[in-house]
Amino acid sequence: MLLEDGAGSGRKLKIDSHNRAFCFADTRGLISHVSMTEQESYAIGTPRYTIPTDDEYKILWVKNAKSGFAFVISKIISFWNGGTIAGDVAMDFVINLNAYVDDGVPSANHIEIDAQNLNLGSGNIAEMTTYVWNGATGTGMTVEAGSNFAFMSLHKGMSTLDLDDSLVVPFNKVLSLSVQPERPGNFAVIVSGFFINLDIV
Repeated sequence: MLLEDGAGSGRKLKIDSHNRAFCFADTRGLISHVSMTEQESYAIGTPRYTIPTDDEYKILWVKNAKSGFAFVISKIISFWNGGTIAGDVAMDFVINLNAYVDDGVPSANHIEIDAQNLNLGSGNIAEMTTYVWNGATGTGMTVEAGSNFAFMSLHKGMSTLDLDDSLVVPFNKVLSLSVQPERPGNFAVIVSGFFINLDIV
Protein backbone atom coordinates (compact mmCIF):
# COMPACT_ATOMS: atom_id res chain seq x y z
CA MET A 1 0.00 0.00 0.00
CA LEU A 2 1.15 3.55 -0.71
CA LEU A 3 0.10 6.66 1.20
CA GLU A 4 0.18 9.85 -0.86
CA ASP A 5 0.98 13.28 0.48
CA GLY A 6 -2.33 15.13 0.87
CA ALA A 7 -0.68 18.44 -0.03
CA GLY A 8 -0.35 17.37 -3.66
CA SER A 9 3.43 17.00 -3.79
CA GLY A 10 3.17 13.54 -5.33
CA ARG A 11 5.36 12.00 -2.64
CA LYS A 12 4.37 8.53 -1.47
CA LEU A 13 5.02 6.46 1.65
CA LYS A 14 5.16 2.68 1.34
CA ILE A 15 3.28 0.57 3.92
CA ASP A 16 3.96 -3.19 4.01
CA SER A 17 1.56 -6.01 4.88
CA HIS A 18 2.50 -5.70 8.56
CA ASN A 19 1.54 -2.00 8.61
CA ARG A 20 5.15 -0.85 8.78
CA ALA A 21 6.13 2.38 7.08
CA PHE A 22 9.41 2.62 5.17
CA CYS A 23 11.19 5.96 5.31
CA PHE A 24 14.53 7.66 5.79
CA ALA A 25 15.07 10.16 8.61
CA ASP A 26 17.64 12.91 8.95
CA THR A 27 18.40 13.61 12.61
CA ARG A 28 20.38 16.55 13.91
CA GLY A 29 20.83 18.53 17.09
CA LEU A 30 18.50 21.42 17.83
CA ILE A 31 21.28 23.98 17.44
CA SER A 32 21.91 22.71 13.89
CA HIS A 33 18.20 22.62 13.06
CA VAL A 34 17.61 26.17 14.33
CA SER A 35 20.70 27.41 12.48
CA MET A 36 19.44 26.02 9.16
CA THR A 37 15.74 26.83 9.50
CA GLU A 38 15.38 29.86 11.79
CA GLN A 39 18.95 31.21 11.45
CA GLU A 40 18.98 31.92 15.19
CA SER A 41 21.98 29.93 16.46
CA TYR A 42 24.93 31.91 17.77
CA ALA A 43 28.44 31.66 19.22
CA ILE A 44 29.96 34.05 21.75
CA GLY A 45 33.72 34.02 22.22
CA THR A 46 36.18 35.80 24.47
CA PRO A 47 39.66 36.90 23.43
CA ARG A 48 42.56 34.71 24.49
CA TYR A 49 43.39 36.15 27.88
CA THR A 50 46.64 36.20 29.78
CA ILE A 51 45.43 35.86 33.37
CA PRO A 52 48.22 37.21 35.60
CA THR A 53 47.28 36.07 39.12
CA ASP A 54 45.43 33.28 40.91
CA ASP A 55 42.41 35.49 41.71
CA GLU A 56 38.88 34.94 40.35
CA TYR A 57 38.27 36.75 37.05
CA LYS A 58 34.79 37.54 35.70
CA ILE A 59 35.27 37.25 31.94
CA LEU A 60 31.87 36.88 30.18
CA TRP A 61 28.35 38.29 30.76
CA VAL A 62 25.39 37.50 28.47
CA LYS A 63 21.81 38.75 28.86
CA ASN A 64 18.92 37.36 26.79
CA ALA A 65 17.09 40.40 25.39
CA LYS A 66 14.70 38.54 23.03
CA SER A 67 11.19 38.80 24.48
CA GLY A 68 9.19 35.57 24.32
CA PHE A 69 12.29 33.48 23.56
CA ALA A 70 14.75 31.48 25.62
CA PHE A 71 18.42 31.31 24.78
CA VAL A 72 19.42 27.66 25.10
CA ILE A 73 23.09 26.87 25.75
CA SER A 74 24.34 23.83 23.82
CA LYS A 75 28.08 23.76 24.52
CA ILE A 76 30.81 25.65 26.34
CA ILE A 77 34.26 25.11 24.82
CA SER A 78 37.29 26.37 26.73
CA PHE A 79 41.05 26.43 26.30
CA TRP A 80 43.56 26.60 29.16
CA ASN A 81 47.29 26.33 28.55
CA GLY A 82 47.97 24.79 31.97
CA GLY A 83 49.77 27.84 33.29
CA THR A 84 52.68 29.75 31.81
CA ILE A 85 55.17 28.55 34.46
CA ALA A 86 54.52 24.90 35.27
CA GLY A 87 52.23 24.14 32.35
CA ASP A 88 50.30 21.46 34.20
CA VAL A 89 48.14 23.20 36.81
CA ALA A 90 44.34 23.22 36.94
CA MET A 91 41.91 26.11 36.61
CA ASP A 92 38.59 26.57 38.42
CA PHE A 93 35.74 27.36 36.03
CA VAL A 94 32.44 28.74 37.35
CA ILE A 95 29.13 29.17 35.49
CA ASN A 96 26.82 31.72 37.12
CA LEU A 97 23.13 32.42 36.53
CA ASN A 98 21.75 35.86 37.35
CA ALA A 99 18.27 37.28 37.76
CA TYR A 100 18.72 40.49 35.78
CA VAL A 101 18.29 43.80 37.56
CA ASP A 102 18.93 47.32 36.29
CA ASP A 103 22.21 47.68 38.19
CA GLY A 104 23.40 44.17 37.36
CA VAL A 105 25.34 45.05 34.22
CA PRO A 106 29.15 45.30 34.31
CA SER A 107 30.32 48.71 35.52
CA ALA A 108 34.05 48.63 34.73
CA ASN A 109 36.79 46.75 32.81
CA HIS A 110 34.47 45.48 30.08
CA ILE A 111 33.70 45.87 26.39
CA GLU A 112 30.52 45.00 24.49
CA ILE A 113 30.80 42.40 21.71
CA ASP A 114 28.40 40.87 19.19
CA ALA A 115 27.40 37.22 19.13
CA GLN A 116 28.22 35.58 15.78
CA ASN A 117 25.47 33.89 13.77
CA LEU A 118 26.41 30.28 13.03
CA ASN A 119 24.57 30.51 9.70
CA LEU A 120 27.02 32.60 7.69
CA GLY A 121 24.38 33.36 5.06
CA SER A 122 22.02 34.94 7.59
CA GLY A 123 21.57 38.62 8.31
CA ASN A 124 19.98 37.95 11.70
CA ILE A 125 21.55 39.68 14.68
CA ALA A 126 21.35 38.18 18.16
CA GLU A 127 18.99 40.01 20.49
CA MET A 128 21.27 39.81 23.48
CA THR A 129 23.65 42.04 25.39
CA THR A 130 27.14 40.57 25.70
CA TYR A 131 30.17 41.88 27.57
CA VAL A 132 33.65 40.44 27.98
CA TRP A 133 36.57 41.47 30.16
CA ASN A 134 38.71 44.03 28.34
CA GLY A 135 41.97 42.70 29.81
CA ALA A 136 42.49 45.74 32.01
CA THR A 137 44.36 45.54 35.29
CA GLY A 138 42.20 44.03 37.99
CA THR A 139 40.29 40.80 38.42
CA GLY A 140 38.09 40.85 35.33
CA MET A 141 34.89 42.81 34.92
CA THR A 142 33.33 44.67 37.83
CA VAL A 143 29.93 42.95 38.04
CA GLU A 144 27.74 40.93 40.37
CA ALA A 145 28.63 37.26 40.04
CA GLY A 146 25.12 35.84 40.46
CA SER A 147 24.34 32.38 41.79
CA ASN A 148 26.71 29.51 41.01
CA PHE A 149 25.16 27.04 38.58
CA ALA A 150 28.16 24.79 38.02
CA PHE A 151 31.73 24.56 39.21
CA MET A 152 34.43 22.45 37.59
CA SER A 153 38.18 22.07 37.35
CA LEU A 154 39.80 22.43 33.93
CA HIS A 155 43.08 20.80 33.00
CA LYS A 156 45.52 21.73 30.26
CA GLY A 157 44.13 21.80 26.72
CA MET A 158 40.65 22.14 25.24
CA SER A 159 37.60 21.15 27.29
CA THR A 160 34.05 20.76 25.95
CA LEU A 161 31.08 20.95 28.29
CA ASP A 162 28.19 19.41 26.31
CA LEU A 163 25.00 20.62 27.98
CA ASP A 164 22.73 18.78 25.52
CA ASP A 165 20.55 21.89 25.06
CA SER A 166 19.62 21.77 28.75
CA LEU A 167 20.80 25.15 30.11
CA VAL A 168 18.00 27.64 29.40
CA VAL A 169 18.46 31.40 29.83
CA PRO A 170 14.99 33.02 29.82
CA PHE A 171 14.22 36.55 28.63
CA ASN A 172 15.96 39.20 30.75
CA LYS A 173 18.10 36.64 32.58
CA VAL A 174 21.89 36.47 32.55
CA LEU A 175 24.60 33.85 32.10
CA SER A 176 28.08 34.80 33.28
CA LEU A 177 31.39 32.96 33.48
CA SER A 178 34.30 33.27 35.91
CA VAL A 179 37.69 31.59 36.06
CA GLN A 180 40.36 31.21 38.73
CA PRO A 181 43.69 29.61 37.85
CA GLU A 182 46.07 28.04 40.33
CA ARG A 183 48.84 29.99 38.57
CA PRO A 184 48.98 32.63 35.81
CA GLY A 185 48.20 31.37 32.31
CA ASN A 186 46.27 31.78 29.04
CA PHE A 187 42.56 31.10 28.69
CA ALA A 188 39.69 31.53 26.19
CA VAL A 189 36.09 30.31 25.99
CA ILE A 190 33.31 29.96 23.38
CA VAL A 191 29.63 29.58 24.26
CA SER A 192 27.22 28.27 21.59
CA GLY A 193 23.44 28.26 21.74
CA PHE A 194 20.18 29.18 20.03
CA PHE A 195 16.93 31.06 20.52
CA ILE A 196 13.68 29.11 20.77
CA ASN A 197 10.09 30.33 21.05
CA LEU A 198 8.73 29.24 24.41
CA ASP A 199 5.18 29.05 22.99
CA ILE A 200 6.07 26.05 20.80
CA VAL A 201 8.12 23.90 23.17
